[in-house]
Amino acid sequence: MYIGRQWLFLLAGVVIGACIFFLFFFFVFSKENANVPPKELVQENSKYPHIRPLILPWDQELNKTQELLPFRSVIDASIEKLIQEKKAENIAYYFRDLNNGPYFGINIDESFSLASLLKVPVLMSYYRWAEQDPSILRKTLFFEKSKVNRVDENPLTKPKKLLQPGKNYVVENLIEKMITESDNDSFQLLVDNIDVGLLADPYSLTETEIESKDQEYMGSLRRYSTFIRAIYNASYLSRPYSEKAMLLLTKSEFEGGIVAGLPKGFEVAHKFGVRETEDMNQLHDCGVVYYPHNPYLICIMTKGKDLYQLSDVIKQLSLLTYKEVYGQLKKR
Repeated sequence: MYIGRQWLFLLAGVVIGACIFFLFFFFVFSKENANVPPKELVQENSKYPHIRPLILPWDQELNKTQELLPFRSVIDASIEKLIQEKKAENIAYYFRDLNNGPYFGINIDESFSLASLLKVPVLMSYYRWAEQDPSILRKTLFFEKSKVNRVDENPLTKPKKLLQPGKNYVVENLIEKMITESDNDSFQLLVDNIDVGLLADPYSLTETEIESKDQEYMGSLRRYSTFIRAIYNASYLSRPYSEKAMLLLTKSEFEGGIVAGLPKGFEVAHKFGVRETEDMNQLHDCGVVYYPHNPYLICIMTKGKDLYQLSDVIKQLSLLTYKEVYGQLKKR
């Protein structure tokens, strides 16, 4: 998809940098309190059911919930089998128990094309802007014919109704369309009109690599997962806007991948990304599964020949993860 490359490179760096700074700040202050175990603490709030804000360790006691036991060996074996069966050529997997923080990952430092996953930091940046100026969400943007970007619409999901050149669109509606329908025109229009001054952040870290051949934005699961965690823990946006962002992510119309591996009715706040080339396709899905009383973060990135097969790979790993979580919680 076409984007202002230097601008978006900076944008991703700013957002992830701010997230990393907060987590670093939290970790340092946690260690200074020797009487408190160094864990991430979360606080439930019925007013914001889709988020669990981080709290400082000296404010409240540790959550009383038990940790899920790691099941990396099970996922490792499944990934190895899927690759042997040529369902995918490369798979990265990340899991985190969002009640207590334990996590594990497989190939989480390997580089993949971020593709439409980049729409999440754009969402975060607009909501951060709206915290300073709520009227920005009511602003209208003019969609020019020259901005039409439909060359790379993916076959797994398509916008219900394409933007019409020559018309004005409300920013909040564009954000919703960009996330729920993964609409590239809405994405590009938002990118072209964001306030660059919003990026003035002294803690920004430019960590996203750019592939020299075609300047595709690359990233790893380790880095990308911080975006979703930052929203869920309300560490980048205020609680109202964090809740608003997570709620919007639950409305994604992509029903393959993670969602397909869960029982019907499970709420999932997620974003998927697709990258198609002549030699290799990529499909990713990353988000929070709202398992009752024990939500968890699951992110999967894949490379292979067939997008539908990659979607099934993510589905199988999502199902396996659900079974592991269900099995452990059932015994309690």
